[in-house]
Amino acid sequence: MISRNFIRRRFRLLLLAVLGVAVATWSGYRAERRVRDGAGAPAVSVKRMVKRLVTPAAKRAGTDRLEELRQAIGRNFPSRRETAALWSVVRGFSVEEVKVALDALPAEAGRTVNGEIAGMLYYRWAQLDPEAAATAAAARGNDAYQEVSAVISAWSQSDLDAAIRWAKDSGSYLARNSVVWPAARRWVAEDPATAVSRARAELPESVSIVLRELFAALPAKPDSRPEILAILRDEIPEDSRERYFNSFTMQAYSLGYAQMDDIAADMADAGWPEESVLKFREANKRFQPMEWPPPVLDSPRPETRPEDREAAYRRWAVNQPEQAIEWSEARGESGLVSRTVEVFADNLLASNWSPGRDDNGRTLDAVRKQFAVWQRLDAAAAGAWLAAMPGELRNQVINPAPEDHATR
Repeated sequence: MISRNFIRRRFRLLLLAVLGVAVATWSGYRAERRVRDGAGAPAVSVKRMVKRLVTPAAKRAGTDRLEELRQAIGRNFPSRRETAALWSVVRGFSVEEVKVALDALPAEAGRTVNGEIAGMLYYRWAQLDPEAAATAAAARGNDAYQEVSAVISAWSQSDLDAAIRWAKDSGSYLARNSVVWPAARRWVAEDPATAVSRARAELPESVSIVLRELFAALPAKPDSRPEILAILRDEIPEDSRERYFNSFTMQAYSLGYAQMDDIAADMADAGWPEESVLKFREANKRFQPMEWPPPVLDSPRPETRPEDREAAYRRWAVNQPEQAIEWSEARGESGLVSRTVEVFADNLLASNWSPGRDDNGRTLDAVRKQFAVWQRLDAAAAGAWLAAMPGELRNQVINPAPEDHATR
């Protein structure tokens, strides 16, 4: 006969087991809920569910991986490594995959990662079908700056004229504001003498950006300098000149006093008022030019950290690449060179870089030149690093021609 105490013990054990399952289930739910609350739950609709059911698992792999990364990042701003991981998925998407991923993004605002992913998806869409991507981005309204900007950025690389036409005709001030920078850079690069008149005729809001780009072109175009300075003299209002001077000298502080003094002398020859030339010289003095090579490289103090030397060499590799290469190769500084290649490449892959983007041209050029030195100093290590790189970057390092391998 079963005793009453035995029945009580069995009942307690059964109750504890049930409670354990309940607690575990609730904890799992709470953990899942915290994750979902982090980045927001994916949008749910009958159409999306049906679409998912009829799509083969292999074709869902990319969008599923993107969702996995999105949830892992949660409310945080994506780190450089996380951004690179997101791009590694998005840059291989088809238009259909882009649309599926966009449909899955939650509608609620306040999740930084969702905005970052939306910008990436629109950028990729614009690489494949720019007009459709632009129309869809503009339809999102005045809050879609990130999406519209991403579309214009990608479209400008394949067909800047079409991007400008669309931005003007779209009625979207976001589109017009996004296209001013690539337009200004193109016009100044093609013909500094007509850049301002083209801006006034085609995109008046880009005039101030063209003037800034003309200033930025002064060091690289010594033969055109008198002509450019004459344009700037006539186009920049007197009460705005100091602001332009400060902006230019802050960006060009690595040029050194000698070249900046040459520009000031050319300003005087071009008929700039003496007061303006003096203000330009004063602006130069506010920004101490860097010394090349950086002192920390040739005579490091005992307390100097390796990362300080690496950062100094990276700046030198961008601003004076040939001198940096000669110095590092003569001293066999394979460590500095390899870290420079790795850091710059990581920065490219963590951004929305793709072959042909002008705004990352100096960084990509540094990767190519420093990689060539690395190969000479340590061919095995350099080759192993290159083999592990995504195809679009690998092709750009090997072949300087601006070919687009983004779709792989």
